[in-house]
Amino acid sequence: MDSEIVRIFDENMKCIGKKTRGEVHISGDWHETFHCWFTIVEKNECYVLFQKELK
Repeated sequence: MDSEIVRIFDENMKCIGKKTRGEVHISGDWHETFHCWFTIVEKNECYVLFQKELK
């Protein structure tokens, strides 16, 4: 996953190039991403579900 290529952006959200996801996380560049949140409600309580990575 760290080798996935993503676009990087400047402070004006102009695309300035591409790097691997691993490089982006080291350098701290702004980059494209996607988040998908799953929620459930049980007995009037709301929960957010997270994925746990197994190693």
